[in-house]
Amino acid sequence: MSIVLSASAIAKQSFGKDGKWVARRARGTAEFRGTLRYCSPNVHEKKEQGRRDDLWSLYYVFIELHCGLPWQTLRDKQKVELLKMHMSDKDLVLNFPVELHGIVPYLRTLDYYQRPDYSMFYEGLLAVMKRVGAKASDPYDWENPETVRNIALRTKLVKLTVAIPLLNTFHLNQNGER
Repeated sequence: MSIVLSASAIAKQSFGKDGKWVARRARGTAEFRGTLRYCSPNVHEKKEQGRRDDLWSLYYVFIELHCGLPWQTLRDKQKVELLKMHMSDKDLVLNFPVELHGIVPYLRTLDYYQRPDYSMFYEGLLAVMKRVGAKASDPYDWENPETVRNIALRTKLVKLTVAIPLLNTFHLNQNGER
């Protein structure tokens, strides 16, 4: 299984020194860059983004896919930031697999220069797969025709019950203004 998070606009160069890759020196402050929903608490604190922040983003994606992020319906930057900065780790992972609960406290300990323990993530995912009886070779949800039908029905239901009524509340005049 491969997961690719792409944010090439914020990629940073590393350079080889004595045959080793070295992170560039962290800036004192860094302006907000990234996607509000997935950026790490460090981004909200205007800290330099690094490898730890990539894992924060990946973790948020996993939470969203599994049970939803507490802020996923919010668009206001300050409200999202308040939730990320003040929500307890316990509340963040409330409905998330217990095998992955230790990752957030670990990520909070990392600074910009530290290399994260990527195997911690990997081993946690393997433990979840073992517990639920999943294999890496299992088909994705969208590869199962019944699941595809169920997703299509849910999507249609959401469109009919949420999106269309919401759109109908916006009446446009002849100039296209509300």
